[in-house]
Amino acid sequence: RGNVTAREISLVRVVSPAPPSVWRDIYGLSAGAMPSQSPDWGTAIVDSGGFIDSSRFYEFSDGTSAVLPLYSRRWPVGRLAPQYSPPSAWGFGGLLHSTELAPGHVRAVLRDVAAMPAAATQIRPNPLQASIWKEGAPEGWLAIPRSAHVLDLEGGYDAVFKRFATDVRQNIRRAERNGVEGSTGNNEELIAEFHGLLR
Repeated sequence: RGNVTAREISLVRVVSPAPPSVWRDIYGLSAGAMPSQSPDWGTAIVDSGGFIDSSRFYEFSDGTSAVLPLYSRRWPVGRLAPQYSPPSAWGFGGLLHSTELAPGHVRAVLRDVAAMPAAATQIRPNPLQASIWKEGAPEGWLAIPRSAHVLDLEGGYDAVFKRFATDVRQNIRRAERNGVEGSTGNNEELIAEFHGLLR
């Protein structure tokens, strides 16, 4: 599927909001999915009070399924409210996908989103997919370059620790002496901690 051109992929079906069980399934299948793209994170965004779930489930002509976590402002103007994937300061959004993502998927989704009755749409996709989004974006979409920090975790903690600069290693040791502990996982408590750190 990696050599499928942007012109060969079309939308077969769109459902909004995305069914939570489907969103969860595709999140589990999507390579490189981030916590801020999860349905639990989406629930937190909606529960914050400022947004409604406008997520979209897509089926494409090549058999791929995808979910775009998308949120609209709760504004009196209703249908003309701006929408975000995700809102500012809530991490990264963009497409979750059941198989390899191609520029044609992005093109079809951006055309669908552009046809929605919204004042504006802002999407901050996974930075590791930047080239796919750039290649797939149709005319009319403005790409604003941003910096993202990516940490290679290959080799486990000891290997990663050795790649840190000396002052970073010293700060980590100091934090450990002061009782700071690290955890991994994907439960709701850790999502709340992750959001606290992100803010």
